[in-house]
Amino acid sequence: MHPDFRAREQSYYGDIRAKYAGALDQFGDDLRSIFTPKGRQALRYRHMLEGLEFSSVLDFGCGTGLLKSYLDSTAPNVRYTGVDIVEGFVSLCQKKFAGTEFKHIRGVDDVPGGHDVVLIAGTFNMVPEGWSEGEYRDFVFDTLAALFDKANRYLVFDFLSEQVDYRQPTAFHPSYGDVARFISTRLSKRFEILQHYMPFEAAARAYKDQTITPGVYVFEDADA
Repeated sequence: MHPDFRAREQSYYGDIRAKYAGALDQFGDDLRSIFTPKGRQALRYRHMLEGLEFSSVLDFGCGTGLLKSYLDSTAPNVRYTGVDIVEGFVSLCQKKFAGTEFKHIRGVDDVPGGHDVVLIAGTFNMVPEGWSEGEYRDFVFDTLAALFDKANRYLVFDFLSEQVDYRQPTAFHPSYGDVARFISTRLSKRFEILQHYMPFEAAARAYKDQTITPGVYVFEDADA
């Protein structure tokens, strides 16, 4: 982790908090408040979670609670916790989903542990003003490493694909090599990168369980 990670974190979240809080004030409970195009989230969640075994999910950057709505319709028995740096999103979700845990956080240290899956969707896509792409990549990877420590079984996150014809000036498109190298050296030797559900974004899934079956030399539950 970068020695200035905590200072960078507060700088980054201060900028992002203002951006999303302003959108929420303007648009309310609407996809425009989270800068998300209509019609993608259910597809994104389905493929990010498909095939994983879990009974609890932590939603890092819960926004307006789209993942909670998706799980209510597809896996209603899953225990869900949503966290966000924007207090208005947390208040909105607490009203929408009575009895569900939502928590306002100021940084990754405030994120509770104890969930099978930590999922991050649509969160780290734009390089902040005044940051180089390398600085932002290092910050994102440090954050993901801290969140991996919070997960019981899986860390799942999406990112913008490098295989695109056009990039917005501030969009963050990490290379597959950088993502794979980060996961394999800092998180787990067991992981997937998924690029089959959208042409311009990918998802990565890092597994906590790396147990190998002796003599066969495959991950223990690979052929379960």
